[in-house]
Amino acid sequence: MISGRFWRRATDEPALYAGGILVLLNIVAFSPVWRPTGETLGAANALTAALLAFLVKLVESRKVGRVLKSYSEWLRQGGPYEIVGAIVGREGICEEIECELRDRKSRNPQLLLGGVGAGKTSVLILLTENLARRGLLPVPVQLGGSDSTLDFLELAHRRFLAATVELPEDDRERAWRRLVEDDKVVVLADDLQEALGSVGALGRESVVRSALQRARWQRLPLVVTSLPHGPLFRAIDVTVTELEPLDEGEVATLLHMSDWHHERLQGEWLVRTAQMAEAPFYLRLTGELIRSGLLESGTFEFAEGPWRDRSRVRVSLWKTWESALVRRLHPEVALSEAERWAALEWLSVYACIGLRDDTVAVPLDSLDMASEVDVPIIGEVLRRLRVQGAENIDAPMGAAYAEALGLVEIQGASVRFRNSLLQAYFGSRLMDVATRDSLYMASALRCPSRELLISLVLHSRAVALRATREDPAAPPHDFHVVELLRVAARGRADARGLDVWVTAVEIDNVSGGSQLAVIAQEIAVMWPDIRSSLRENVEVNKLEFVRRFGEALRATEPSEQTCGQRARQGYRLLWSISGRDNLASVRLAASREIADGGNVARAALDSVLGSTCRAACGQRRENRGGRSADSPLRRRAASAERERRSDEEHRARTVSAWLAPSLAGSVVGRGGDSEAQTVMLRAREDLMQWLVHGQDLRMTEEIALAQGFKYAANRRLRHPRTSRETKEYLMERALQMLAGAAHWFSQVTLIQALALWALPDDLESHGMDRRAAEETVNDWTRRIPTQLLHPFVREAAELAVRALEIGQPTRFIWLDERETLSRVGSAQAPALLLSDVWLPVSTGWKALDRRAQQLMADVVLLLNLTEREGRPAEIESRLSGTLGHHLPPCLTSDRSPLLPDLPAVGELPLAGSTCLRSCQFSLCPYPSPGMLPRQAELPAAFCRTQRTSLSRAGAVRRHAAPWQRMTRWELRRFWDVMRARALRG
Repeated sequence: MISGRFWRRATDEPALYAGGILVLLNIVAFSPVWRPTGETLGAANALTAALLAFLVKLVESRKVGRVLKSYSEWLRQGGPYEIVGAIVGREGICEEIECELRDRKSRNPQLLLGGVGAGKTSVLILLTENLARRGLLPVPVQLGGSDSTLDFLELAHRRFLAATVELPEDDRERAWRRLVEDDKVVVLADDLQEALGSVGALGRESVVRSALQRARWQRLPLVVTSLPHGPLFRAIDVTVTELEPLDEGEVATLLHMSDWHHERLQGEWLVRTAQMAEAPFYLRLTGELIRSGLLESGTFEFAEGPWRDRSRVRVSLWKTWESALVRRLHPEVALSEAERWAALEWLSVYACIGLRDDTVAVPLDSLDMASEVDVPIIGEVLRRLRVQGAENIDAPMGAAYAEALGLVEIQGASVRFRNSLLQAYFGSRLMDVATRDSLYMASALRCPSRELLISLVLHSRAVALRATREDPAAPPHDFHVVELLRVAARGRADARGLDVWVTAVEIDNVSGGSQLAVIAQEIAVMWPDIRSSLRENVEVNKLEFVRRFGEALRATEPSEQTCGQRARQGYRLLWSISGRDNLASVRLAASREIADGGNVARAALDSVLGSTCRAACGQRRENRGGRSADSPLRRRAASAERERRSDEEHRARTVSAWLAPSLAGSVVGRGGDSEAQTVMLRAREDLMQWLVHGQDLRMTEEIALAQGFKYAANRRLRHPRTSRETKEYLMERALQMLAGAAHWFSQVTLIQALALWALPDDLESHGMDRRAAEETVNDWTRRIPTQLLHPFVREAAELAVRALEIGQPTRFIWLDERETLSRVGSAQAPALLLSDVWLPVSTGWKALDRRAQQLMADVVLLLNLTEREGRPAEIESRLSGTLGHHLPPCLTSDRSPLLPDLPAVGELPLAGSTCLRSCQFSLCPYPSPGMLPRQAELPAAFCRTQRTSLSRAGAVRRHAAPWQRMTRWELRRFWDVMRARALRG
């Protein structure tokens, strides 16, 4: 029997003992004791070698198992993450990332982009749990500590060794090599924007590119999170996923699953007003307050009032949480209240220094080397500590206390904030002093970080909170901060400049928007010059600016929100953006903010909206009036001038057509308010103009008008800017338009809009009877002025029946094709209990039924073929060419002419040059990536889902759409090519 000591030594060096046994066996074979034949000796050697190989493998597996057990225990205890409770709404995006990581052949680094507090780390936590359950080795890596080099695999190696430090080093190294060889290691790297802090901007970009490219060559399963960084990542082979907002219903449900005893309406109000779906960090904050009982004890106000916007409610949450942290939270930490207050005060100093230097890792000795810039804030903290009787607690001790409370990590000689929103809030506690320090603000606003701007907004709401408690009738003023931001933003035609402008708007909004008109004028002058840089993608910042600017216009009290200079300049700016910006997503976002402006927006834009349709139709009749008698030279000059103006006029007409029904749906005629009644009548007159001149509309204008109807139909009766009378009026107008709509896409859009209006708004309802749903939809389709329905229209009608039958529109209807494709969303249909719209902004393509996904995919393919780059007249010609009830053969029978993998270099073939001989549409090849906007591209995850949805067995077209007369092999091959195209970016 083998002794325990011998066995332990054998497990340490299995190969040495295995070789020794084989040598001993052969020595015995050549001795006089035993003389076997050659065959017997060979068989004995082979048997012994196999047995020993098995034992060696068993021993090695046990060693790896011990290491994995130790590592798994480390992960179960939280690993590098702080325990954040339940994570909701991210299952879909995690599932897609896991599927992409599983495919070794086409594996690219996965880049997860999201704003400050959007929940990027929460996704990594959920991924860690899911991958560990599948038997893989997720290795979380914090990139904030990397200084001059960046190697993801080496960083993961160090993290793995540090997590299993109690085991022998040889065992850990052997286990790591084995796991890497078996493709079991998945690296989850957080906060790429914090990496390489000691390297300059250009050098940092080069190192990041090289590191990501190295990971791709290694086929390393890698997921990296970062703030939006645009072109830097799209220029290399990485799969970019943008983190979308959560579903508000899921967030509210999670609150009520906690120990929440308030009414549901209060939870809904809190989720909606604080916009927790966009910043899930506040959901975690609220969860801690619920567990501490502070939201039950009356310390938090659930009431509307002046300045009760998103940031104001968030500041109230922060203040309540701060009080709980000092008195109730973390009772296991043996610190007195004075010591906890001191920790928060010193942490505020570190936060201010980090905000000034744009870093979450602040040197511990930064206070010892404090310059005159930091003297005022340090002096303020010392004064506060003397009041609290905690002047004996210095900065390093305060940092240690803060680490014990779980607020920061002390890494070497630095204090690192666990979350950048924590840094922003603690910095806001001293912003009253910092904003009056010219040296600090000059240094901080030279290149302001997003966290600094968030801190300034939080500070403005904290000032408002104090002011309303002292004198509720007097609005707070923070003019000097707004002026500082305006000065810092002037001359900045980049993404960061937009952040500064919108921060100035939010802070100015606290005092009633007194400077909003001037700010809008300055932004309007600067807007055409804003461009993306190598470091930042301006599209994300433009979208955020438009959204927050629209919120600011709607935020003040109704009595103050008149059609004065402020509202007129604000909505004129949005109108200008909606018609002139070069990004379709930004134009759509600006149009939506105008549509949500209701009466005030319509009144502010009265001079531009009312005449657009009349001018457009009058121009069309003039163009049909006959040939001019001028000379050919003059005709050519006049034609060139018309073409020059056509681009601007075309966009203005399209936006005006989209706004006509959407504004008519948000303008409310309040009883007894003659001005409101007048605005409502004008909005409806605008809509009737477009409908009356329907035969004179261009295809793009008809499509925009139909999309405006669907946007208005998305509002439920509980929406504050709609009513039952408005719903019935718009439904009649939509049926009127459907009876004259010529283009198939307009017909599809109108059927979806009518289906949303037909849904019962009763939350307890589960849809209507199947036969009633069919009769309702058939009544709509009979109005279409064609004998045969377009295949897409027929499928949209069948999906509308399903939506009415089961009462879940998010499974069968989408709001905007390209916007929905850009979001993964949750696999489950969003909860509609909280939402005042049928299709929430968080809805992605994953919630759609398989048939709805197939329809949306081919709709986008055909739209991309027709709406590719070109002058408005060229787009109009291609759209007119797809009228009727036939589809191009490249979508029905043979997709090879599309050539979606055509490289975007050299001279590109013209539209129609690769079509089949029998094709009359002249649309192929498919536009190359550079010819389409980013949202128009079908993402890789969606293409993979379309491929896998096709049947692997059974009938040839078992899971193909009715209009797809191709084999499943041809369709799978097509989606493989589309996925490869998306991965190449």
